[in-house]
Amino acid sequence: MKRKQLITFAACMVFSVGVLFSLYALSPFAAEIPRFSFERNFDSRIYLTNQAVVDLKVNSFYFAGTGNKTIYLGNWTGPFHLIQARVPGLDTTSMDVSVKDLKIPDDYRVFRMSVDSPYFFLSHGTLPGIFKGSLNRLEAKPFVSNGSPFFVDAEPISPTRIALKSLMKGLKVNELAVFEVDSPYFEFKPNVLEQQVDGIFCVDGTLQYDRELNRLVYLYAYRNEYIIMDTSLNVINRFHTIDPFAKANIKVANVKSQNYTTLASPPMKTNVQTWVSGNHLFVQSPLMAKNQEKVDFLQSTTIDVYDITKGKYLYTFYLKKYKDNYASMFAFLATAFWPSTIIIWSNTI
Repeated sequence: MKRKQLITFAACMVFSVGVLFSLYALSPFAAEIPRFSFERNFDSRIYLTNQAVVDLKVNSFYFAGTGNKTIYLGNWTGPFHLIQARVPGLDTTSMDVSVKDLKIPDDYRVFRMSVDSPYFFLSHGTLPGIFKGSLNRLEAKPFVSNGSPFFVDAEPISPTRIALKSLMKGLKVNELAVFEVDSPYFEFKPNVLEQQVDGIFCVDGTLQYDRELNRLVYLYAYRNEYIIMDTSLNVINRFHTIDPFAKANIKVANVKSQNYTTLASPPMKTNVQTWVSGNHLFVQSPLMAKNQEKVDFLQSTTIDVYDITKGKYLYTFYLKKYKDNYASMFAFLATAFWPSTIIIWSNTI
């Protein structure tokens, strides 16, 4: 090989290595990710496969509920539509999907849907308003006749009862409340949510109802605790997730000129999304344990599983990316062949 060719070849090699090094330096794999002091149990028996895939075309769907081997999806930009998807069994790879058109009051165009088969509920916390309808008739009517307080979250418990997370008047803190159709008022349960900083952001979290156990589950977003309650919001147990953050790591600022409180800096979440099914609590964690592989952590969504009857951490598994997209929402449907039926929705744009 001639000297000129060798120089050209060497220059190309140096350039290629430089490009690869630059790409790696800019990639998330080179970024420093903190490892925390806890360990995870990765059960080798948990093996996930794609059994059926349905392209929803748009990314505005969210899980509204489950029931009788069926998953229900609402749509933020198409609030008149309810997607009903029948989950395939072990002997089939097809998913039966149908679209139902809802009839709702003209004044309410934006809401969150929750399905507790055979009923669906529509809620909007800042209007505020709560409506209920039958999946057979698909027509929503007011669930609360004497006016609803402003609320952050609403979770149906039964055809006549709903649990809320709402701003308690006078105290300016978020508390849980329960409303019964035959009752003339909302019954607040103070001190179920324990304040650490401001009583609003520090108690942020997810409220879900476990229909199999007839229990409400509240998981804090910024600390390692979840609460098990009966349907009257009486606390049965307070359990902990495996991360070490017992106190919410947030900073708040008071804007006196406009009389409101806001976050002073981006908070560190310890728990992101949740789902309850049977006696299991599924938690998406954004924290990397000391025994996790960095590549696996970056290329997947980490799901921790807890037994809510015992308050025991069981194991962790990964939801792998689909078409280079992370799972943006997830739901688990208990069936006779649990845990092989897992429904995952990914933002595939």
